[in-house]
Amino acid sequence: MSDLAQPFASSNPLRARFDQLSVAGKLIALCAAAISLLLAIGFTIVTLQASSVVGRGSSETAEVTAERYASDIATDVNGIVGASHAMARSISTDLTATGFAPDRTVSQLRGFLASAPTVLGAWSILEPEYNRPELAGTTAYNVAGGFAPYVTRDKSGKINQQDASPPEDWQKDYYAQGLKRGAGRLSLPYSYPVDGKQVLMFSITFPLRRGDQVVGVSGFDISLDDLSAGLMKQKPLGSGRVRLIAQDGNWIAHENADMLMKPYDEGQKELIDAVIKTGTPQRFAHVAADGTQWARFAVPVTVSGIADRWAVVVDIPQAAITAPT
Repeated sequence: MSDLAQPFASSNPLRARFDQLSVAGKLIALCAAAISLLLAIGFTIVTLQASSVVGRGSSETAEVTAERYASDIATDVNGIVGASHAMARSISTDLTATGFAPDRTVSQLRGFLASAPTVLGAWSILEPEYNRPELAGTTAYNVAGGFAPYVTRDKSGKINQQDASPPEDWQKDYYAQGLKRGAGRLSLPYSYPVDGKQVLMFSITFPLRRGDQVVGVSGFDISLDDLSAGLMKQKPLGSGRVRLIAQDGNWIAHENADMLMKPYDEGQKELIDAVIKTGTPQRFAHVAADGTQWARFAVPVTVSGIADRWAVVVDIPQAAITAPT
């Protein structure tokens, strides 16, 4: 051993012991060291893989949660769609078989509204051939004599009859497009006076038929404030949030009431548009104005028998997805 190596050997007892081992002993010691190193590397890899699996599992859970909310919303809306369709069929039966009777139509609106506790109002509008100028301004007829009765439910649950829908309603989306399409639809969101107060709402409408001819539209109105209030109670994975976008790209359920009926403008709008147009779910990262990082899941809400499609937007804090469980 050189003079330079001697001080090092004497100062390292492990090295000294190793030098004293037989060849077989040295081989055994080297194998043990190698196994220990491999175990340490393996443990590190397993830890990293486990972390990845936890993150992926949480992400998959969040995606399933988003899909569940979309399914729940569709189920709730489908129930209202069924009642709205039944109301239209009942009124159409009168128009076709038994003859038009204004009082009976108003009674039907009241009855179907009473059976749908989450609905704000029920209405029916008929084409001008049913106008009765001599009845203008009465309960079911507007100032031009158009038949357009409207009944609503107040906060106490009482059903009241509002003034008949004004003549300009014949040009509004909820009537004009419902008449043109001749099929069930979800109207675009709009503002309408109820009991002297402007209410944000959308309508679920169906055509009224006399035989094979479409002669009007009836519908149920749903308050956007009520819709938002219900969704705002939901906290996916404990700290998430749920919002809803209509077929025109505007918010119809949002924790900030000022955002209702405003367009989605939070980035990657093309992905939201894809959900609405093609029904393809999307997932992407979203950074809020306050710097919070969210995993955003946009899932289509498809209603049976209606072509219009919404998007439910479920945001989960990125920290909740990557946190170990």
